[in-house]
Amino acid sequence: MIMKYLNKFLILTLILLFTYQNSLADIAGLSLGDKSNYVVKFYDAGLLYYTGGINGMEATSPKFLHSNKFQAHSPAVKAYSSFLKAEKNIRYNEIKSVIGNNHKLLYHYQAMYHGLLMNLTQEQAQLIKLLPNIKSVNKEPVYEIDLERGPKWINANQIWDGSAVPITGLPNKGEGILIGDIDTGINTDHPFFAEVGPADGYVHINPLGAGNFVGHCIGGNNDGIPPPNAEVQCNNKLIGAWAFDVGDAEAPEDNNGHGSHTAGTVAGNFWDGPFFNPSTQSNVVLPQVSGVAPHANIIAYDVCSSNTCGATTAGIDRAILDGVDVINFSISGGNSPWVDNDRNFLDAVNAGIFVAASAGNTRANNSNPVADTNHLGPWLMTVAASTHDRNGNRELTNFSGGDTSITPSFDGQSNTIGYGPAAIVYAGDFANGDPDPEQCLNPFPADTWTNGEIVLCDRGAIARVTKGANVLAGGAGGFILGNVTGGTDSEVADFHVLPGIHINTAKADEVRTWLSTGAGHMGEIVNSNSGAGTSGDVLAGFSLRGPNLSFDVTKPNITAPGVTIFSSVSNDPNTPMGAAELSTISGTSMSSPHMAGAGALMKAVQPNWTVSEINSAIQMTADKTGRKEDNTTPVDPDDVGSGRVDLALAASAGLVMDETFDNYVNANPNMGGDPKTLNIPSVRNSTCGASCSWTRVFTNKLDVSTNWTVTTSTDGTFALSVVPSSFAVNLTDEIFINGFEAAVRAHIESLQSIVITASGVPMNPTGMSFGEIILTETNGLSPDLHITVSVNQALPFGGTPPPDP
Repeated sequence: MIMKYLNKFLILTLILLFTYQNSLADIAGLSLGDKSNYVVKFYDAGLLYYTGGINGMEATSPKFLHSNKFQAHSPAVKAYSSFLKAEKNIRYNEIKSVIGNNHKLLYHYQAMYHGLLMNLTQEQAQLIKLLPNIKSVNKEPVYEIDLERGPKWINANQIWDGSAVPITGLPNKGEGILIGDIDTGINTDHPFFAEVGPADGYVHINPLGAGNFVGHCIGGNNDGIPPPNAEVQCNNKLIGAWAFDVGDAEAPEDNNGHGSHTAGTVAGNFWDGPFFNPSTQSNVVLPQVSGVAPHANIIAYDVCSSNTCGATTAGIDRAILDGVDVINFSISGGNSPWVDNDRNFLDAVNAGIFVAASAGNTRANNSNPVADTNHLGPWLMTVAASTHDRNGNRELTNFSGGDTSITPSFDGQSNTIGYGPAAIVYAGDFANGDPDPEQCLNPFPADTWTNGEIVLCDRGAIARVTKGANVLAGGAGGFILGNVTGGTDSEVADFHVLPGIHINTAKADEVRTWLSTGAGHMGEIVNSNSGAGTSGDVLAGFSLRGPNLSFDVTKPNITAPGVTIFSSVSNDPNTPMGAAELSTISGTSMSSPHMAGAGALMKAVQPNWTVSEINSAIQMTADKTGRKEDNTTPVDPDDVGSGRVDLALAASAGLVMDETFDNYVNANPNMGGDPKTLNIPSVRNSTCGASCSWTRVFTNKLDVSTNWTVTTSTDGTFALSVVPSSFAVNLTDEIFINGFEAAVRAHIESLQSIVITASGVPMNPTGMSFGEIILTETNGLSPDLHITVSVNQALPFGGTPPPDP
């Protein structure tokens, strides 16, 4: 009897095994559970790390080849890439044999590692893990997406005209630099991205050759990755556009506006407009606009669907393969930089790519910006947001009428001309087919107002500019946008479609109370000046900041303009920005592309500098005079890192700092590394005790002998010393290039180390103590250079101390 049951059990087991082996595809094809994006890794080395040895194929690793730049279009890269594609086909067929066809293959990774990005159910992902040639299967993290005066405020114009370009003095607007913008796509037919600049007539040169495009452009090389939607029209400025996220029905065309805005801020053409509907654009006071590197080329990588981004690793890998020089990443992440998307950016840096990423913004579920900055990776530039000096100050004043008193004048924000005196009314007293007409969610019927009234709307629910358009439809002549209790209380200098002003909750409530009594309410919007003012370098209240409680690297690194930034949008009435070609947006998403554009100009002017050297030059020459959001208290390194980028000085830095890929990798504190030892232009120790020290090494970049003195300053709570306190860099060693008869010679770059010691460090329970090291070239051959110092006896805020090395 026992044998009988055993035989039945064995037969049943064999049937089940047979069914498993022959019907896994059917089982996995049942769409069990929701689908997500998964990164499937194979064992082959990616192009950045292949050191040779397969079928005689040459190495492609830039480190192995002693190169600062990944040679994306070299014969060796093409050969090994062909090998990886053949291997991919084999592995993909193996995968399909167990999960069937009910999935989507989104991307083939080749640069950072070898693998696939696939849209799968959890069950399908588990089945793939069982295959013998699969290294790992992990869900792709989902992240959130976080110019008139802007470029000039960081002194990009002094690179444009050559006045801040060392040695040659040649003008440079980013010619020959290729920028990758990883975001929500791009408005492909926008004048900012035209082949011929609409204002200066500059004809862009395609680095791939005229008419050659990559990605999902019409006629573009998509490397075997089919477009998810219709292909888009590219040109010799916009030389590529990729789409990777399955949830975006229009990708790579921008259906959000965020990606178009960031791309325009990095490298938008010079453009004089008109910027809005011709019937209303006369109400807007605007200068010429452009990005920071207006003559650079662009490739757009659409990795987002709506406001979430689930294909960022594909965008990073493809940008490396496309050979970009700069990446802008106005998306969240980087809180665990040795394992998340910041680790992928280390691969990009290893390929010679400058990376700028946004520090992040406060949100409804994250109202406190302190100790919460994104992108902690020491190898990239994390960018805070501050103001530039475009003055959007307006006044609502000259009141009359009503039965109650009102403050004589309210200040507010706008970038439109003044208007009035005119009657002031509340939108809530008029019908527009919506139960809450005060919110101005729908267009008001024509002739709702017939005397050009100034209409007050409540803020919220839809785009601010759209509310103005809705009252304009009803005959309004002016517009007041009033904040409401419980909502965001900032004031934004928007470019409204009619004369307008934005006021905070307290002011708006007083106006509402005044309008609720009596009759004959009149007032005026005054001051039409939106040119340069004195409001620059004020930290934005929404900008996430330090202290970094995870390990001892100061973040953010830098700040740049990120408040009411005017740039290109998607020109789509279904997007948050509406049908306008240009609009203002605020956020660290807007400051990051300023930094990316700065990196592009630095790469153009100093093509032989490494990414870390460029980072250090920008940080050590940054402007330190900014103020916190109260417009009075000086900023500190936990707010803005080294300060606000200043391109008038950065390219002329006489000393820079370099660091290696291996040292960045080995500094991982969770693997016994110590980030404090990294050679970066800041020093930090949150568990210093009474005293602690750091070593920093500088590389000389000047072609003459120089003499340096080192001084210190602190906030008065501790002492700093540096050894040596002065040093000379003597260029006595030279090497000849191409033989002794060659006319060209190059000096050996001299190195100089210093030891920095902090002593008498206090215990600060709520933050850090700050100081700085200042290096001065005694003959004025370099701008002064500074390194920020941040110390505490023990970690503030009761955080977890960084792991011991």
